[in-house]
Amino acid sequence: TETAVEETPQGAGTESTGTEMETMGSGMDPRTSDVGPKAGALLEGSSGMRFRWVPGGTYKIGSPANELGRFNNETPREVTLAEGFWLGETEVTQAQYSALFGDQPSKYKNCGANCPVENVNWYEAVEFANRLSAREELTPCYDAKGPVRALGNGLTYTSVTLVRGCNGYRLPTEEEWEVAARAGTVTALYTGGITIKGVRNAPELDAIAWYGGNSSVSYPDAFDCSAWPEKQFASKSCGPHAVAQKRANAWGFFDMLGNVFEWTESAYGAEGEDRVVRGGSWDSDARLVRAAFRSFDPPSDRRDFLGFRLARGQGLLSSQGAEP
Repeated sequence: TETAVEETPQGAGTESTGTEMETMGSGMDPRTSDVGPKAGALLEGSSGMRFRWVPGGTYKIGSPANELGRFNNETPREVTLAEGFWLGETEVTQAQYSALFGDQPSKYKNCGANCPVENVNWYEAVEFANRLSAREELTPCYDAKGPVRALGNGLTYTSVTLVRGCNGYRLPTEEEWEVAARAGTVTALYTGGITIKGVRNAPELDAIAWYGGNSSVSYPDAFDCSAWPEKQFASKSCGPHAVAQKRANAWGFFDMLGNVFEWTESAYGAEGEDRVVRGGSWDSDARLVRAAFRSFDPPSDRRDFLGFRLARGQGLLSSQGAEP
């Protein structure tokens, strides 16, 4: 059984700087917001995963020309979500991945069961979503044909089609991802602006994200980051951390910035096969750990700083400005 709970996001997200309220009006048009659960309402599924509600409506995404650290592909625009949807409170963890597949491919297994699964390609994330849907007797959201490689050996398919009208699990579009990451804000971070003092030194990130300036770890076989320049804090070994250790945003989402990059449903460009990845990671420069930052990878790629979180529901984009 599943229970949707109207609640204020707890834990690291309860403290407020006031920035969220100041920017909410310019980040989201409440006139087009759907009637339903409140933003950040909690859904606890039978899988043990927790999901938060993202309301439908019209939102502003991208970055202004004067945002520190921005790239040219972050064109400001409005997007409309026809309906609200549920999104994972955290990235999928190593334990959650193993529970469904029996094993997990993370490079940093020593990080622990509650750390985000990484080293997962886009096709494997799709397969995870479909299998979880089937286990919970929901309609799978992907029609995947022609597996080329087996799961655990870099799974790929010859074609993957999103099934409209599904009630199961899927990856969020990049627009959905950014709307959720911002939680109604329009600033570089969901807590406000960013100050970049060095390549891996943005003090505002420390409270909300694991990035290249603060990702020191003590577990075995971590990455030797001793040579990284301009870190916020000195460190010799770096890697991902357990989820939900940093401050959540106003809607209760953890690690939307930092820890691991996240696969999205969206292709990069109108004709491309590459998939958009968002959020920055434990090894990222500070300028990559902003809400508007966009990057991409081939769907068959596995990287030790790339994972995913799941969406559920039909909040897919109904209209948008031209993709930058």
